[in-house]
Amino acid sequence: MPTGKQNTFANRTLPDAIVISVRDDQPISYVGAFEDAILSEGGRVVPSAQALAAYANQLAAAYGDKPVATWMVAVKDDVGAALESLGKRTQLDEAVNAVTNLVADRLADDGGRSASIDDASSYSAEGSATQMEPMV
Repeated sequence: MPTGKQNTFANRTLPDAIVISVRDDQPISYVGAFEDAILSEGGRVVPSAQALAAYANQLAAAYGDKPVATWMVAVKDDVGAALESLGKRTQLDEAVNAVTNLVADRLADDGGRSASIDDASSYSAEGSATQMEPMV
């Protein structure tokens, strides 16, 4: 990619927050959280995180479906606080390892249907008997 494009589009900018959910029903989009513009005098990151969390919780309440497990990575504490209702705050590498372990265990257990939501909420990178090595 030409350096002019790299500089113009800030393609190396890391996100302020990441929410990772494992579901056993269907993918869910939270884009509706931003149907109304996020207006703020002091920045948009925290109000955006609040809007995302509120919308995700409203969807869960309205349709009664919750993810098997959710992890959240946030750069700033105030963003993490805004998203804490969605899932456990962790580091990105720990979240990736926990997702890998959860998915591997669910695939190994009767087609993935025997692990419960309660089991998944306590998953950590070290918490699973199944360890998967990244492919190089």
